[in-house]
Amino acid sequence: MVLSIAGFDPTGGAGILADLRTVNRFGLHCIALITCQTSQNSKGFYSIKTTPISLLNDQFCRILEDYTISAIKIGLVTNLETLNFIVSILSTSLKSIPVVVDPIISATKSVRLINERFLTTFKKELIPLASVLTPNIAELKTLVGKEFTDKKEIERAAMLAVSL
Repeated sequence: MVLSIAGFDPTGGAGILADLRTVNRFGLHCIALITCQTSQNSKGFYSIKTTPISLLNDQFCRILEDYTISAIKIGLVTNLETLNFIVSILSTSLKSIPVVVDPIISATKSVRLINERFLTTFKKELIPLASVLTPNIAELKTLVGKEFTDKKEIERAAMLAVSL
């Protein structure tokens, strides 16, 4: 059982729906905690609404009553309260389960979803719990705080990102 903790993109291009498709392609079952809902389409990103922690916690407790989680994939997390909740469950109830962290920083090139305080906590608290980190180039630049000019620099930045 794979637990996806991510946002809901109604177009299915990213987030929970994309994770479900990917996990199913590998013949596995995916369950989900939806961190937020977005309003977006192919033309743009319009709004976001975060799921209350009380609901996330209740859903998480009910999932643990019925399922054994073998892997976790984390996508869009937009606030410190949700981030702290995720770090807490990874450090306690889900300790030693492989975790893939996809550091979603922007919805589009122009819509940044997180602030610097969040990014600092994300790097300090969540990245060390990741078994695999999957940033795109723009996310990698943000995580390490520098630009790249060639493949070697990207490789060095990737190594730096996992050791943050």
